[in-house]
Amino acid sequence: MTTPSARMADVPTDQRPRERLFRFGAAPLTDAELVAVLLGTGRVGRNVIDVAADVLQATGGAAGLLATPTAGLTALPGVGPVGACRIQAAAELARRAAKPAGAPRISTRSELAAVALPELRACDENAVLVIVLDRRLRLTTMLPVSANCDGHAVVPVAEILQRVVEASGAAFAVAHQHPGGTTRPTDRDRAVTAELRKAAADCGLRFLDHLIVAGDAWAAVRA
Repeated sequence: MTTPSARMADVPTDQRPRERLFRFGAAPLTDAELVAVLLGTGRVGRNVIDVAADVLQATGGAAGLLATPTAGLTALPGVGPVGACRIQAAAELARRAAKPAGAPRISTRSELAAVALPELRACDENAVLVIVLDRRLRLTTMLPVSANCDGHAVVPVAEILQRVVEASGAAFAVAHQHPGGTTRPTDRDRAVTAELRKAAADCGLRFLDHLIVAGDAWAAVRA
């Protein structure tokens, strides 16, 4: 059973996360203090610092927290929809800041995997990531698309094409996680790849590749 913690009102002012950030900047703060600033408030019996520590423990630390989808965050005690949105916003800013300046050009499968894998880790496990590029194969955006799952991701071909067109893309690729933990393509993966290639050609789009991902491993699906 979780031990009740001190109310923030009883914590000395110079030890409160927000006040410490104002005074010293963000760098000296612990991970729990930074998360506490994002959450803003605690819950009954647990102050915001302890709630933040609980959240970090539940998600496996800062990296795990930033990769936890919104639904997973809202399920954590003391986070709620507002806290989940704040954490997701901070995670997206961190991902954007980590990207190199200028749109990278994707000319190989390895380059495609290098941009897709970090983004895919932050998506729901059933999501299909759509990597959208311009005519010069420069990355313009990456869009997660929800997919039904019955042991396999069901790639929504029509929705993917619609999202690419809405993003003014000229070319695209897709990547999704294999629930089975293997990168060996299934017959369904091959059929979807062929369907994507044909549908893209019918729409005047260039379909580049279909990657399946398991952890840090990946493989291209050849139809």
